[in-house]
Amino acid sequence: MNPLTLRQNLDAAVVAFRVGMEASGSERLAGFIDCLTRQIVMYPPQVIAELQPLLNELMAAQARRDYTFVADLLEYPLSTLLNQAT
Repeated sequence: MNPLTLRQNLDAAVVAFRVGMEASGSERLAGFIDCLTRQIVMYPPQVIAELQPLLNELMAAQARRDYTFVADLLEYPLSTLLNQAT
């Protein structure tokens, strides 16, 4: 079985969180973070600097179980930033 890509993990996490499947969303979020960690060296320093506060906010939202906000962060600012960086 092939591992999911960064985009596949991001999209799957958004869908799972939106439909109330928190465990699946959290699993896909972990996959997204794993992929991002492996690929971070490919991004320009400016993108990395912009990612840091978004990832901090994402982790804080997950810690307080605000899964709608987690999905919002993934779907909008993070997705947009990563699309612009590629």
